[in-house]
Amino acid sequence: MKLLISSVVIALKSIAGNKLRNSLTVLGIVLGVFTISTLLSLAFGVREEVTKQIEDLGSNLIAVVPGKLNASGGGFNPSASLGASTLTEKDFDSIEQQLPEIKNLSMAMLVSGTVKVSDKVSSSSLIFAASEKILPNLNTSIESGRFFDNVEIEENSKVVVLGSKVKEMLFVSDNALGKELEIRGHKFQVIGILKSKETSSTLFGPNLDDLVIMPITTGWKITDTKQIFRMMMHSPTTEQADEYKSKVKDIILTNHGGEEDFSVVTQEEILGVVGDILDILTAMIGAIATLSLVIGGLGVMNIMLVSISERTREIGIRKAVGANNAHIMVQFLVEAIVLSFIGGLIGSSLSGIVAVVVSTLSPIKLVFSPFVVLVSIGFSVLVGVIFGVAPALSAARKDPIKAIRSE
Repeated sequence: MKLLISSVVIALKSIAGNKLRNSLTVLGIVLGVFTISTLLSLAFGVREEVTKQIEDLGSNLIAVVPGKLNASGGGFNPSASLGASTLTEKDFDSIEQQLPEIKNLSMAMLVSGTVKVSDKVSSSSLIFAASEKILPNLNTSIESGRFFDNVEIEENSKVVVLGSKVKEMLFVSDNALGKELEIRGHKFQVIGILKSKETSSTLFGPNLDDLVIMPITTGWKITDTKQIFRMMMHSPTTEQADEYKSKVKDIILTNHGGEEDFSVVTQEEILGVVGDILDILTAMIGAIATLSLVIGGLGVMNIMLVSISERTREIGIRKAVGANNAHIMVQFLVEAIVLSFIGGLIGSSLSGIVAVVVSTLSPIKLVFSPFVVLVSIGFSVLVGVIFGVAPALSAARKDPIKAIRSE
């Protein structure tokens, strides 16, 4: 313990005595740790946002999607969901007739195109064609105006409900209710505005502020295709989610002649799939960020080797007065670790500041947690150990007589 303390003291004195050189050495570690901390904070922020949005939909949510999704661990087969959806209006009607106790049964499809008002165009808006009970399944509600009803769905009415972002983009401060806009060459009347959710797009849901919703029959008519890309509903109670998932699956299987070309998932399963995807993304982000820290470690090793060549006489004198190879090795290894630790502290602190600023001034949320700090500093110290071993061994193996004689 005494050796360790004295080595730390010597390391701090050496670092203080060569401020410029050691500052450049630490810079590589600072950049590496800053990158790791910031990217991990971003990954955890995305995870938290996605999880919150899915949980907000309700623990008794049941969704039917095209393609085979093995939520128990097999993963999602992307090719199974490409092309035309296998879900049909007959599937929707069968669920409605056979399970009348199901809540908020709705279906939706995506409509490609842009939303225009004279020379103003909202090309980023997501256009939904949906049935009348879609809002509870999206966890949103009407702020002004109203939502379309079943009569308007039956009559293929050209009416739309806008998200707050679309409304502001196309109508600015004007009252949009009763105004007209154009989608795919057709005129639509605005009948309602959704409450602002201030959420970003996720893997499993749209940005509701940038959403345009029309009756699903209208969507079928203007696209000349009867697609259903999603059906959503709520079981009577949370405890019955799995029971009704099985019932919905059996109904659609019967309609599809026993071919399971669709998936029925609950909120818990959606969270599991999203969690698996985000775990992979987080691991990839961490691996990429670690590369920058490794580069910083190479800088530490090179500077330490240069430092040892300059301090050869010091090493010889220490050995002459009783220091053995282990003492010399510990001294220089501790110096490398201290440099890396200082770089880790500075890098984590900068990342924390950036996380606060970005989260405050933008919709992007960075979750800078104690775990991120521990991982970042832990990696920096590990890099110091790994890349400090070679210089420390080089110093320890020097012949004391030749070292003393060196200039």
